[in-house]
Amino acid sequence: MTYLNDNLVGNRKLVHIPFEDLAHCFREAAKLRNKLNEYGFHDNAGAIYSAERIYEIMGRNVRYPGQGNPTKKSYPKHPEAEFSEEGWKAYLEQRDDLRIEHVFPRRAATREAIERINSGVTDQELREFVHNHYQLVVITEEEQKKLDSHNRSEIRTDRLGEVGIKVIQKPN
Repeated sequence: MTYLNDNLVGNRKLVHIPFEDLAHCFREAAKLRNKLNEYGFHDNAGAIYSAERIYEIMGRNVRYPGQGNPTKKSYPKHPEAEFSEEGWKAYLEQRDDLRIEHVFPRRAATREAIERINSGVTDQELREFVHNHYQLVVITEEEQKKLDSHNRSEIRTDRLGEVGIKVIQKPN
């Protein structure tokens, strides 16, 4: 395994960390999370935080290569960026009420990935899971409030659609 410091440049720049290295780190974070849960230190108290952060980095590298830390200013420029219809209008109007939403809630997706690790998935199977369950979409603040009041934490096939949010690909 390459030491991660060898791949990090500066404070905020992302240089691609090989997925195999991230998968190794995620497996270790999953073990720690599981052990902390056994001791009674639960996810909401912080047991899952390291795994969640590594899942986020894996997701960015797998789903949006070269993106770095997605912000409401940088992510919409990515060629694979997705928007709600209202989010696209807000982006074109250069409004300040844009938010980036995880289509599959990060905590729930991290827990599911840990369950898959516990059942013995390979790195390739983990990569496929991350690719299929890490998806960002630009929405408005109003849409985020509506979504959070309905379902903030469960993985659902059409979580956004359940509250009337239609996701579109970035028009060319």
